[in-house]
Amino acid sequence: MAGGQRTLDIPEMQMLVEFPGDAQGLDYHHRILWFRVDRSVWIISSPDGDVYEEDYNGVTVLPLPRNGPYPAGYAGQMYVPNNANLMAEYPDLRQQAETLATVRGCLDRPGVAAGPPAAQSGAWRVADVDSKRFGEIVPPGDLTDPTGNVHLIVGDQQKRLHLLGDALVSLELVNDFDAWKERKRPGLPGGDAGDLRLMACEKLASGKRQLTLTRALEKMSDSKFDDSPHRGPKAVREFLESVAENGGDLTTYHASFLRKSGLSDNSAAAHEYKNLISILKLAVSYDQVDCSNLACIEQVVRRLLEIQVAVRRNPKHPTFDAFDYNTRGTVDEVGGARAGGYAEWIAEQQKIEAKTLKSTREWREEQASERRRAGRFNQDKDDDEEADPSGGKKSKKKKKKGGPSEASALKRLASGVRNMGGCPVGMNPKDCFQDILKSKDLYSLSSTTVAPYNPDLLKVTKSETVPKEATSLLPPTEAEYLLDPLSHIVRNQSEIDAWTRQNSSFQPYWDESLRRDRSLRMDLYRQLHRKSLLSFRKVISAKVGLFFVWKASRKGIRMIVDARMTNACHRSPPRTRLGGATALSEVDAFMEGPDLACPLHNCGGLVELPTALFGDTADVSDAFYQFSVWPLAEWFGLDDPVTASEFNVSQVWCAASQCYVNVEPNEKLFPVFTGMPQGWAWALHLCNTAVEYGMSKSIPPARFVKEGLPAPDPMVHHSFDEAVEHLERAGFVLHELERGLHEISNVGIVLHTREMKIRHSKKRTWRLYLALKHLLRLKKVTSEALRMIAGHIVHFFSICRPGLSCLHHVYKFIYRWLDGKAHILPGPVKRELRIIVGLIPQVEVDMAAPYNDVIYCGDSSSYGYCVQVSPSTAAEQRELFRFHERWRFVQVEEGIGVGLGSHHGWSADFEMPDLAYVHWLCDRIGIPHPSTGQLEAGTAEDGRANKHSRRFQSIDLVGLVPKLPDTLLAPSRWQTVIKRLWKHSEAIHMKEGRVALMGLRRAAKDHRTHGKRLLCLCDNLAAVCAFDKGRAKDFSLLALCRRASALQICTRIR
Repeated sequence: MAGGQRTLDIPEMQMLVEFPGDAQGLDYHHRILWFRVDRSVWIISSPDGDVYEEDYNGVTVLPLPRNGPYPAGYAGQMYVPNNANLMAEYPDLRQQAETLATVRGCLDRPGVAAGPPAAQSGAWRVADVDSKRFGEIVPPGDLTDPTGNVHLIVGDQQKRLHLLGDALVSLELVNDFDAWKERKRPGLPGGDAGDLRLMACEKLASGKRQLTLTRALEKMSDSKFDDSPHRGPKAVREFLESVAENGGDLTTYHASFLRKSGLSDNSAAAHEYKNLISILKLAVSYDQVDCSNLACIEQVVRRLLEIQVAVRRNPKHPTFDAFDYNTRGTVDEVGGARAGGYAEWIAEQQKIEAKTLKSTREWREEQASERRRAGRFNQDKDDDEEADPSGGKKSKKKKKKGGPSEASALKRLASGVRNMGGCPVGMNPKDCFQDILKSKDLYSLSSTTVAPYNPDLLKVTKSETVPKEATSLLPPTEAEYLLDPLSHIVRNQSEIDAWTRQNSSFQPYWDESLRRDRSLRMDLYRQLHRKSLLSFRKVISAKVGLFFVWKASRKGIRMIVDARMTNACHRSPPRTRLGGATALSEVDAFMEGPDLACPLHNCGGLVELPTALFGDTADVSDAFYQFSVWPLAEWFGLDDPVTASEFNVSQVWCAASQCYVNVEPNEKLFPVFTGMPQGWAWALHLCNTAVEYGMSKSIPPARFVKEGLPAPDPMVHHSFDEAVEHLERAGFVLHELERGLHEISNVGIVLHTREMKIRHSKKRTWRLYLALKHLLRLKKVTSEALRMIAGHIVHFFSICRPGLSCLHHVYKFIYRWLDGKAHILPGPVKRELRIIVGLIPQVEVDMAAPYNDVIYCGDSSSYGYCVQVSPSTAAEQRELFRFHERWRFVQVEEGIGVGLGSHHGWSADFEMPDLAYVHWLCDRIGIPHPSTGQLEAGTAEDGRANKHSRRFQSIDLVGLVPKLPDTLLAPSRWQTVIKRLWKHSEAIHMKEGRVALMGLRRAAKDHRTHGKRLLCLCDNLAAVCAFDKGRAKDFSLLALCRRASALQICTRIR
């Protein structure tokens, strides 16, 4: 028997029965007496749980009290039950005893008292209201010792003085505990025993009232009130205990909070927090009230915790939109009283009415669309026939026979259709439409390219690539950007604050499995740390997330850093000039006699004129992760603090002091991404610049594809080998090196070197064609889906810019409906998309297109116009074709000034309090508990509505596009071919545009000009840029671009 064990607290009689000869020397066994069968025969149960009859005639028995101590003189000789186990079997034992008693026909049960059970008839409870043990039940067995109990009876009143431990307390016999408790110690002032909200008044030796936080916590009772005005768990005591456990008081806690949280000292939230802490401090130390039982102090502490949670999520702009749970349901948004049930009924009726109105509107729109479609069909049918002038039967319209120009155009159009070929096996319109949207859901557009995290498919953690400091691989100018980011990259504080206010609840997007599983995140962190792609900081300036996308082959995944917050805090990078579709379409492979001087140099004699292009290709393996941008690592912080001991870190870099500082093993640190984040706005520019800088040591920039003509055949291999050598010497890891290719692919663009033509890949061409076919079958579509389709159309026509003029009403539809709902496609939008479908087979570029032997020049005034022509050589035109007037305009971000001086970020040792109220609050606002190891869920939405915080200004860089040579401006070489007066009045840029279009129309009439490069000079910049870009905002000017587009696409005039 364990020391201090008591008898069972049951109404049945209990005894110790002499049991001589026990094998273990336990001569007294415990018995429960259920029913008397005869004078000395009883139905009993043993400590083993057995129920049977036993005769006690001549047997020594010792009666036991209920819930009292066992006789001390028999210690070590008694076999008694385990109270917990037996009480679990108590109902079954009683049922067995009653069944046996029924069989035996005995109902004598002396152990059961008459009336209610003994446990409900009253209990002796501690009656001292100033004791922490107030209301505690004292077992009857403890009241049998006369040396520690005095029983006082005066009339109907009974009280006891009892020695409870080392304290002498008074006891009262209580039947109704709730009523007795309210009378003895009520929750409101009054009564005969004081107030729960007051504590003892303690003073210093000087007489000043002062109570320490630790002492106050010892005196607090923290009672529960059924009519509490607050929802959720109480927070006061937990908050104060958390402050005391951290070794501080309320004064030092406030200073520590401001230091760790990153909250600005002058912010409104900081001032409010300071005042609330002062209120709490005075309530504890001076007023000495029991704060845990005060509703007003509960509200103060809840507000403190709400500020902490809001600041932990965003110290730059804390937001409290979801924290109004204390008043929600009682008042509305303007503070008026609310009738919840009636408001819900009204809302339900409005919802039903809205659905009805929406269905009616959609029916009307569909009917109107059907009528318009039927009207267009009848109109087309009428146009097929023309009425006889004599009024008789209608006769078919005679077709006019075309000439050489029409035949040439039709031949080229047919060639485009043949080159497109048949549809690849397995492609269908619906799948292609979903593939372009990267989603199977037209409305939510949930991405299908996002891949779940799979360590086996992540190449970057297994490759031999070692990050190198980007500053050592970049030109001096770009290297300075990284070494002094506050002056060149980071936006000023006012711009950052403006974005933060607009996106106060922003959280970066994380892979779902990583977000939920901390152990999985730790494993990834360790792998990245071993690859020198992850480091640690005490403070971070922006939060990022990690997720993954499928590679094109679907055999691997690529790690993406969600750096949207960082991008918002950084300036826009300089324009990155890539060798993409637009640059490749500018390649000039036409060569004539004088041009052979370059390839014939040092060749020893005449060679055959090249009839095909050749190319060598190489790719930088994991290009982004071959660079380290550790000077900016605090801008790529993972909001997932770890301890230094988890990664054996003893020193971390401090950006404020620009040196390494020591850290303790249990100190909290933020993981930061030190590689070039694939998702950072500057990553592409810096990576491309570094590779170009390495290649420029062997290939002059003038010989880059994006800058000028391709290097001739004999020189390509030599230049390529030198470039590869310099890049590998710098530490770049290259792969997919291929030489002497006759067909070169680059991001979906295919260079057919034998034909010297550029086209989109067959798969990409058919995918867009079939996707548009599916789109035209849909009655409704969301503007976001159409925006993605329009993006693919723009990229597709980037090698044939005149085709961009087809889009106008598509853009209007996209910007009109930004509500995320599906809307009926208007007729003008469908007509534009049908035209795009027809033009898709015609998109190609002839790199070897010859130059026309004449050039055109037009000019206009308010009254008349003139068109002139001049003979010109290919060499003269080639230099003019190398430049575009649109290049002279460069977009510069406005508002660029001095970078921020003091940026408040996140401190790793500042975390949400792990309190019950904070857990309850997190559940209500939908964020994970601090102790769950989960990260707050971000969104993959790009926040397009908040992208207007940046303003750009177009600057005309004089001299970027060279002036026309003087030889071209000689009046003697020009001949006038058209000179007339205007019949109508319109804007001068429209007149200039019409004159420029006249030169193209005149050239298109001659089939010998088809497929050549044509140069038209114009002195109106608006018209020139519109034709150059292939589109214009002004619809009148766009109409001219469309006419030019029709002529250029069918005749292949460039």
